Amino acid sequence: MLLKQVLVTALLSLRSVSAFPSPNNLHDLEARDAEDLVARAGNSHDCGSYATWNNGKNRCVCKDNGKNYDSKSKSCNCPSGLIWDGHNCVHDCGKEAHFDPKQKKCICNNKGEVFDSRKKTCSCPDGQVFNGKQCVVDCGKDASFDFKQKKCICKKKGQVFDPKHKTCSCPDGQVFNGKECVFDCGKEAHFDPKQKKCICNNKGEVFDSRKKTCSCPDGQVFNGKKCVFDCGKEAHFDPKQKKCICNNKGEVFDPHKKTCSCPDGQFFNGKQCVCPHGQKFDGKHCVEDCGKEAHFDDNQHKCVCNNKGEIFDDKTKTCSCPDGQFFNGKECACPYGQKFDGKHCVEDCGKDAHFDVNQKKCVCDKKGEVFDDKKKTCSCPDGQFFNGKECACPYGQKFDGKHCVEDCGKDAHFDVKQKKCVCDKKGEVFDDKTKTCKCPDNQYWDGNKCACPYGSTWDNDKQTCKQNLP
Repeated sequence: MLLKQVLVTALLSLRSVSAFPSPNNLHDLEARDAEDLVARAGNSHDCGSYATWNNGKNRCVCKDNGKNYDSKSKSCNCPSGLIWDGHNCVHDCGKEAHFDPKQKKCICNNKGEVFDSRKKTCSCPDGQVFNGKQCVVDCGKDASFDFKQKKCICKKKGQVFDPKHKTCSCPDGQVFNGKECVFDCGKEAHFDPKQKKCICNNKGEVFDSRKKTCSCPDGQVFNGKKCVFDCGKEAHFDPKQKKCICNNKGEVFDPHKKTCSCPDGQFFNGKQCVCPHGQKFDGKHCVEDCGKEAHFDDNQHKCVCNNKGEIFDDKTKTCSCPDGQFFNGKECACPYGQKFDGKHCVEDCGKDAHFDVNQKKCVCDKKGEVFDDKKKTCSCPDGQFFNGKECACPYGQKFDGKHCVEDCGKDAHFDVKQKKCVCDKKGEVFDDKTKTCKCPDNQYWDGNKCACPYGSTWDNDKQTCKQNLP
C-alpha cells in the first residue's frame, strides 16, 4: 500500500511538470512513462511505454493519436506514408510541401511547383523556372514570359524567340541596328517598307538575298542607266515585244549564242528567210505548199483541207467536196435524205439497214428482215421472229414468201384458199404425220398423174381401182 501511494505521488509530480512547455519536447515521453507506471501497477497487461490497456476495446491503445500499436515490439508508429508532427500523424510531404486535407494530397508551398512523391520534393514543370513568386516558362536571358500572350517575348524589338535554345535573334535576312531588327540589303540595295523587300539601287537589277548583291537578270547588261537585253551584233531589243529581234527578216534569235539564223530548211535570199520552191513555212518547218484552202499535216505527211470533209487536189492545190456532196458552212454534206458511204451519197437507210449499190435499195443488216421506207426501220415479216441469226417462223411452219404457213414437207405445198397441204403431183394424197404424198391404194404414178393398173378404172364412190368387165 505504501508503494502504491509513492507511485501516485510520483505520477502527479510528473504531470505537474509536463504542464510546462519544454524546448526539447520531452514532456510527452515523461507523461507516457508515468501513465505506464500507473497502468502496470493497476493491471497485469504490459503494453510498453507508448501504449496503455483499454478495457473497453480489450487491447493496447497507443497514447499518441493516430498511431498504430505493434504488439511484437510494443511500440507505436504512424501508418505507412505518415509521420508524427508532435501532435498527430500527418502525410509526409517533406520540407517543400504541405498536406491539403480537402484535396487529400501534398501541395507544394511555391505556386506552380509540382510535388515528387518519391523524393518528397517540389520543382517547376519542365521548361519552367521559379521567379521568386511562381513558376513561369523559362525564356532564357533574351526574353521574358508574357502572361497575356502566354508565350516568351524577346526583349529586343523585332527579334524572334527560339524555344529550343532559349535565345532571341532577328529573322533571316535581318540585323539588329541597336533599336530594332531591319532587313540587311547590303550596299547595292535598300529596304522598301511598302513592298517589304530589298530593292536594288540600279534600275532593273535583281536582288540576291543570299549574297546581298544586285545584278541584271540573265541575258541582260547594265548600260549605265538600266538593265537591257544583250542581243549581240545581229539583233536588237524590242521593248514592245520584250525580246531580241533579229535584224534580218525571218531569222530566229539564239539567246545562248547571241546570234541569228534562218529556221531549219529555210535560207536567206538577201532580203529575208525563204523556203525552197514549192514549199512554205508553217511556223516551224518548210513544208509542202498546200495552197490557201489546205494545210500540211505533219502526222499524216500530206495536205489536209481546212474545211471538214473536203478532198485536196494535188494538181490545182484546191479543195472540194466529194461528188454528190456540198459544203453547208461547217462540213461537206449529202442532200437531205442521203448519207455518205465513204465514196458516194446514197439513200439514208437509218440504223437498221444499209444501201446496196448493186440492188440500188436499202437492205436490212439482219438476215430476213424487211425494210420500211417510211420509218427507215427493219423488222421480220408478219408471223416471223428474229432468233438471233435470222428471221424464222414458229416451229412446224415455214415462210412461203409472204406468210408463215404450215410446213408441208417436200412433196406438198400449203394452199391458202383450202388452208391445208396439197400434194404437188396430181392425184396424190397428203399424209399429215409423215409430211409425204403418195397415190391412193391400188394406184401408181404414171409420170403425169396417179392412175389405176391397166384393165381397171377408178371408182370414186369406193375410192379404189375397179376391174373392167369383159
